[in-house]
Amino acid sequence: MSFKPGDFYLGVVSFLGVLLPGAVFLFLLLFSYPADPRLRLQDWRVFAAAAYIVGHLFLAVAERLNSTADRVTRLLGRHFYDALFNVEGDFASAHRASMGSEKSAGDAHDPQVRAFRFHTALSYVRLRSAEAAAEVDHHMADYKLLRSLVLVLLLNAIIALRRPNDGWPAATIEIVVSAFAYVCFVRMYNWARYLVFDYAIMLLKGKPA
Repeated sequence: MSFKPGDFYLGVVSFLGVLLPGAVFLFLLLFSYPADPRLRLQDWRVFAAAAYIVGHLFLAVAERLNSTADRVTRLLGRHFYDALFNVEGDFASAHRASMGSEKSAGDAHDPQVRAFRFHTALSYVRLRSAEAAAEVDHHMADYKLLRSLVLVLLLNAIIALRRPNDGWPAATIEIVVSAFAYVCFVRMYNWARYLVFDYAIMLLKGKPA
């Protein structure tokens, strides 16, 4: 059986983006209620299955944070935001030229148009270069992990606040770490997008990625 980098990193995406956030949430939940035997999962297979299901729920809900990344990027680094927007436009132009079409796909600033453009570029990279797709998947795994951890920590902070007396210190730490995780998510999310468009442009122009 031949080794394919894309297969390896797709496994990493599932582990980091789904299973690990679910496991972190369940671990923190069990740690919050150590005296309740009903919350103790003795079988690791039950814990892993529960973590995988919970992780998918966090993944679905956390996708909403993608729409906030552009506004935060403009605040944190206008130069990088402009570079990202320009490389998206360059890909759109190169893709239209390769398809023999001069018609624009829509408003270049529209979030839905930009989302479709990203997935178009990602699909093209996956089809044309397994090595480039593997690197992209590595970045995507990182930002999906960070994105889900933002919600995991916030939800656990809310749970911690319900505990009498000692809930505030844990909740404060989790909220602060969640804020750092969000900033790191925005950074990794934007780098993944930039990498996808940059690779797609090179492949459209016949250059090795």
